Amino acid sequence: MKETIYIEGDMFNKFLKKTFNPFYKEVCTFMNKICKKIDECLGINRVSGDTELVLSQRGTWITPPISPEVTRWEYIEIPYTLFTDAATSQTVSFKILEPKQAVVSAVLNIKEIFNNTTTYTITSITTFSGTSQTLSNFAINCKVLSDIPSVSSNGNLVVRNLVNTTELRITVQSTGGNVNAATQGKINCWILTSTLP
Repeated sequence: MKETIYIEGDMFNKFLKKTFNPFYKEVCTFMNKICKKIDECLGINRVSGDTELVLSQRGTWITPPISPEVTRWEYIEIPYTLFTDAATSQTVSFKILEPKQAVVSAVLNIKEIFNNTTTYTITSITTFSGTSQTLSNFAINCKVLSDIPSVSSNGNLVVRNLVNTTELRITVQSTGGNVNAATQGKINCWILTSTLP
């Protein structure tokens, strides 16, 4: 009687790396292509939302990990409800940066105007990790819709911490009412980040 040997988990991963190195990535990519073709023949959908899943070393379908070297854009919608102070200026956190994550650029655009004040202005985006550092200064009028976005202007590549997370903060100022007076308003925000390997 033949004995069947199963190689799974980390052992299988090490086996592939040892056997096919330096072609390990190419082998995994090739195997995923084969699995995709088989799925097409069988009518199996390996997609979650807009993401095409890949086969893990344990034989399960997972969201493909993002390579640390890949620079990517992330969209964040910042609503008026984020600004809650009964004051004419407020700085709030709207995103947490992971350790080693670098901010390359920020793009802002008004999606919905802010009401109930005379003026409502975005003045800056800063990073905070014990101390604040300005990513970019702005003067964006939240009372006007425009097809032209505002792009961070200082050109600095900001890496605040290699071990701990960092807050990304936005500052707004108002006149003729406090920042929490608004009952509508949305900001489109795109952040370009890259993570150190």
